[in-house]
Amino acid sequence: MEVHHHPDLHHKSKPWKEYFLEFLMIFLAVTMGFIAENIREHQTEKKIGKELIHSLVNDLKADTAAFNENIIFWTTRLKGIDSLRYYIQPDIKNTNVEKTYYWVEQMFEFGDFKYHDATIQQLRNTGNFRLIEKRNIIDSLIAYDGSIKSLYFNVENTARSQYLHLRHMQSGLFNSFYFKRFSNQFPGKIYSEKSFIIQDKPNSIFEYYNELYNYKHLGEVQNLIGNNLHNQATRLIVLIQKEYSLE
Repeated sequence: MEVHHHPDLHHKSKPWKEYFLEFLMIFLAVTMGFIAENIREHQTEKKIGKELIHSLVNDLKADTAAFNENIIFWTTRLKGIDSLRYYIQPDIKNTNVEKTYYWVEQMFEFGDFKYHDATIQQLRNTGNFRLIEKRNIIDSLIAYDGSIKSLYFNVENTARSQYLHLRHMQSGLFNSFYFKRFSNQFPGKIYSEKSFIIQDKPNSIFEYYNELYNYKHLGEVQNLIGNNLHNQATRLIVLIQKEYSLE
């Protein structure tokens, strides 16, 4: 009769060193994978941070150009306000009427500042300020952004309201038919048409004269703040270029 031998159910256990070695290999594999993932993530963040820095510099350069444009606008506008106030002094002389029309027409513009804050908004909305790494740059950037939004734009909005108020007053004082004559050149002679007059409203002219002074004051403040922010943006560009060794 054939005898079947059952397999031995009692295997000899592995030495503890083999278990330890297996554990060590698994641990090292997991650890190395974790480290590799961290390295890839760090490299990705570093690349994104570098792109953000270049984008910041481009935005700041665009801001300095916009400030320059606004400073030129307000410098010209302030001179124009002085000229207009000179010619429209109560009681206005008949010989000054034509030149008054010329300078009033030069008032038909307002210089809005274009703020290039796309990168700052991206940093704020995504919480990626940490990618900048340099705390001094972050602090300077936040201060710069706050000055534009809380100071410059407040003055600009007030100046715009004053500008619209003056435009409304001009509608009641001047005949718009004559403005087109002075679009490109300063008047050379005095017109004699009776209709070419400023409306006989001494109180309104006096108010307009004084409101021009208020507008001038706002323009001076706008120019002062614009100059300071232009310098602030320029210093920030230099700081970023120095900290990140940019050309």
